[in-house]
Amino acid sequence: MPRGVSPIDEARLQRRLWTPALAGTALWLDAADPSVITTTSGAVSQLRDKSGFGRHVSQSTGANRPGLATFNGLNALNFDGANDTLDSATSITSGTYAGPFNVFYAASRNNAAGGTILAERTTNLVASSSFFKAAAVNYISSDGLDAASNHTISDSTYDALASGGGIVSHQHVAGARDNLWLNGQSQPVIAGTASNITGAAGFRIGAREGTTGFRWSGLIGEVVVTLNTLTADDRQRIEGYLAWKWGLRNILVATHRYRNRPPLIGA
Repeated sequence: MPRGVSPIDEARLQRRLWTPALAGTALWLDAADPSVITTTSGAVSQLRDKSGFGRHVSQSTGANRPGLATFNGLNALNFDGANDTLDSATSITSGTYAGPFNVFYAASRNNAAGGTILAERTTNLVASSSFFKAAAVNYISSDGLDAASNHTISDSTYDALASGGGIVSHQHVAGARDNLWLNGQSQPVIAGTASNITGAAGFRIGAREGTTGFRWSGLIGEVVVTLNTLTADDRQRIEGYLAWKWGLRNILVATHRYRNRPPLIGA
């Protein structure tokens, strides 16, 4: 919160702060909230979903559990890029889904290859939100089957999500090219036409389904997914919430509505 605010005024401001609970979340994973995390031997064995849909993620294999690390003063999931994942048996979508699939996250990547933040599991196709490099191509989504629906970005966009972390907004709508915003700034997506999502067997955090590659190396602080059509202000509210919470507001694009103040209820 802004310096110089009295404890009483800060308490009032806290009550007015907008959160993803008001966005119609389909998934809300918040590693900074100790009430939703279970650790075993210092690693994360479960992270409970705050959306109300019970899409909790967990890992039963000790060696595959992410650790906890500090991300700008808050606890975040620390993925090793080798075998760490958190899995859910409950899909975010089910059957054939052609509507909006909006993924927001606060994260910091460690390695040059990047990796996958979220992948919806299916029998054939995989809807994913990633920042990974393979054979000199930068991907933000890959369904693992149809190259036409894989979405790519430039080197400059890819390199902008560095070790200091950032806020990513990724919008997937079947039949169209994905939209991407990094720290509130729209980014060019070079290629790709999104296919339908056919989620049926849960989802995974930290790796793409159906492959041993594209595993995330770095921190994941928070992941928010919505399945509704978002206005520009809806998107900016989620970005602003994440940026202020995770100490990243100063890297929001200068014209962002919430660069200089956090999003508030009714304002």
